Amino acid sequence: MALQGEPLLRQRAGGAAAGGPIRAEGAPPEYQDRFHFLLAKYEFERGRALEEAGKPEEARASWREASRQAQLVRQEAGATGAKVVGAEDEVDLYARAQFIDGLVRFALADEQAASERFKDVVRLTNPKKGRAGDAELRELAFLQLARLHYQNRQNRYAIFYYGKMPWGGTQWLEGLWEASYAHYRIGEHEKALGNLLTLQSAYFKDEYFPESWVLKAIIYYENCRYPEARLVLESFTASYEPLYDELVALAARPSAPSVFLEQAVSPRVRRLAFTDPSIKRLSDAAAEIDAEVDHGIGDRSQAFRDSPLAASLKQRLAREKTQLTTEAGLRARAKLEYERDQLRSMLAQALRISIEVSRQEREALEGSLAAGSQVQVVKDLRWTHAVSDEHLYWPYEGEFWRDELGTYSYTLTKGCKDRPPRSAGR
Repeated sequence: MALQGEPLLRQRAGGAAAGGPIRAEGAPPEYQDRFHFLLAKYEFERGRALEEAGKPEEARASWREASRQAQLVRQEAGATGAKVVGAEDEVDLYARAQFIDGLVRFALADEQAASERFKDVVRLTNPKKGRAGDAELRELAFLQLARLHYQNRQNRYAIFYYGKMPWGGTQWLEGLWEASYAHYRIGEHEKALGNLLTLQSAYFKDEYFPESWVLKAIIYYENCRYPEARLVLESFTASYEPLYDELVALAARPSAPSVFLEQAVSPRVRRLAFTDPSIKRLSDAAAEIDAEVDHGIGDRSQAFRDSPLAASLKQRLAREKTQLTTEAGLRARAKLEYERDQLRSMLAQALRISIEVSRQEREALEGSLAAGSQVQVVKDLRWTHAVSDEHLYWPYEGEFWRDELGTYSYTLTKGCKDRPPRSAGR
């Protein structure tokens, strides 16, 4: 949640960080809650920047100030609804301040307090409460609660909160992917594969979840479904090795940061860079400057376009665009280099799995030749198509329906012989 306040507020907040906290007594009463909320947001983002810059003590001080500002937002701020800079609709300022405080508590390693803040947000954003609705914030709170439990290996609780995220929300696919690993951890391979089937459907062909293919191959391998594992690995390599090669070539190409994104001519690479919201915001801001020059100034009279004022405005806008594109380029290069390294690791892991699959198949073949008969590597498992009262069983035959996405459960009818079951953790 990056700060989207006015430039004036940014300058005042920046000065406060150096010389002491800003107080809102001078602001009109109807703006004080928004004032504290935006300052809390600013201090949280500033703390993250300081931590990335290797200044942990200053980061913690900024986060403590963010928490203080968040707690100054009155609970009544959400009862009537309020406009937030950058938001189109009325939102619950108090709930949003609690969410910021939860992020701060987590950054300060107080996970229990962070969990309580996120639970408060869930209660406040309940549509039945009659406060200003904020579906996006409610979804983010569920996601943070799920992640808190997941990182502590409380997988069943994590799955519960992932399941509370609204279908089709902005973070729904991310939650579906993360829930797949939680299901895998406790041996629920069928549900993990069902989630991966949704992620890899044609509806989401432009989404970026490369590790989902590796997890899918691992599940097949652990259940001795070697032909399926090999097919998944071949599909993964064919799809992502060219992308890796493109990222390697792009990172090696010397270029000024301001034109780095322009060199990423592949739509796939650009989409990958824009998975970082800050890069997309910077790029959109640069595009707005172009629109202002082309239309805001360009569509005016010839006399104005030839005036010293227009020339001055164009120079200032050009400088601003250079700053925006430079920052976007620096962030994009770091983002794509990180993804390049992650892809290299996943491709290497896929190769190791492929080698292991071949080894297991060879051993099974050698065993059958030595025994003079067929050696059974897999065993049949009992299964049922029984579902809850809220669902109907419908066999998957290759087609996708939007209302079925996220509800699939793969039927693993075979598993490895003599392999101990995965322990079911919480």
